[in-house]
Amino acid sequence: MTALTDTLNDAQRRAVEVPGGPLMILAGPGSGKTRVITHRIAYLVQERGVPPWRILAVTFTNKAAREMRDRIEALLGDRASSLTMGTFHAICARLLRREGEAIGLTRDFVIYDTDDQMSLVRTIEAELDIDQKRFTPRSILSAISSAKNERRGAAAYAGGADNYFEEIVGRVYERYEAALRRSGAVDFDDLLGRTLELFETHPEIQQQYAERYLFTLVDEFQDTNLVQYQLARALSSAHHNLTVVGDPDQSIYSWRAADVRNLLDFERDFPGATTVLLEQNYRSTGHILRVAHAVIAKADGRPEKSLWTTNPDGERVVEYEATYGEEEALFIAGEVNRLLRGARYRTSDIAIMYRTNAQSRAIEEAFIAQGVRYRIVGGTRFYDRREVRDLIAYLRIVHNEYDTVAFDRIVNIPTRGIGAKSVGDLVSASADLGISILAV
Repeated sequence: MTALTDTLNDAQRRAVEVPGGPLMILAGPGSGKTRVITHRIAYLVQERGVPPWRILAVTFTNKAAREMRDRIEALLGDRASSLTMGTFHAICARLLRREGEAIGLTRDFVIYDTDDQMSLVRTIEAELDIDQKRFTPRSILSAISSAKNERRGAAAYAGGADNYFEEIVGRVYERYEAALRRSGAVDFDDLLGRTLELFETHPEIQQQYAERYLFTLVDEFQDTNLVQYQLARALSSAHHNLTVVGDPDQSIYSWRAADVRNLLDFERDFPGATTVLLEQNYRSTGHILRVAHAVIAKADGRPEKSLWTTNPDGERVVEYEATYGEEEALFIAGEVNRLLRGARYRTSDIAIMYRTNAQSRAIEEAFIAQGVRYRIVGGTRFYDRREVRDLIAYLRIVHNEYDTVAFDRIVNIPTRGIGAKSVGDLVSASADLGISILAV
């Protein structure tokens, strides 16, 4: 035991002090997962003498990456600055900026976000005279994204179409890819797929990065998809020091091609891997843990683990089944008022979670009727505001005059009286002549 690990429980300490090799940490909710990852990185640097620049830590969200970096800086100080840390997408974007020319990407490639992708798909559907009510841009884009995460290119997808919807997707997919190439752009799925393509077609580049990173750690491993799993294996192929942290009980991104089997099959793919269970929960009461376990224990194929806590049992979990939404909302408002009547709780202690935004209406109406103060969490983010996106589109077209999506956004902002047909003719001429839309 060292000063770094003396505040950890026994299971946490075992996970932190594994010297090397493949390591799977099954961490239940509230079990100190982030604490273990950050302390493991600090342990490798302080106790094992691993240079920070030879450690790669991958998180699932930018927020998690910021939190992890802050915690590691508290443990390591300035040495933390040389760690490579971020989401798969951020790390791959940086790598492609440096190495992407080997597969035909320029260093200043544009990354299309969801709005850009939707705009492009709408344009392509209009060009192909596809009914956008029957084949919505969102459903088309979702199918393209799934295909990319399964490593099915446009030609392969179109050739393997089994029904009319897939035929439509195949036609759009081929034009979508061609439009990305003309605009010098990639989408979020391409950041991962093109990095894997780079590694497969230029093994010397893969070897360079695999040699650099002596230790690779991946958080929320249950939410990785096929491409992310292959990237993790490629980046750890030289030293085989791959640490994955996750919990199959918390896999929620199957709709985004996440495959919990990546976690369940880890020991098969990495024979001799060490597995550590983090089962002590610091967050929840005993009643909540027992109810949660009674539900999740019925899941097929899950590794057996049972969370426990030294926290009090707390209040019992209540299940209320309403017959319609308004009745449910009235019950919630009544419960909130009941809790607030005592001196124990304030409104800021209470959270209402719902599955879809549409469900908030009935709850808000019940709160207003019963005089419950509330605040909706969320809203439009700064970079999603229309005026901000318009300004960014102008900057993008200055940076890359082939960016047709940015051009389409700002061509009539402010209003210039340029009709949709004229814009379409400009885009077509640009593609036919092989020059930028501004040059046309």
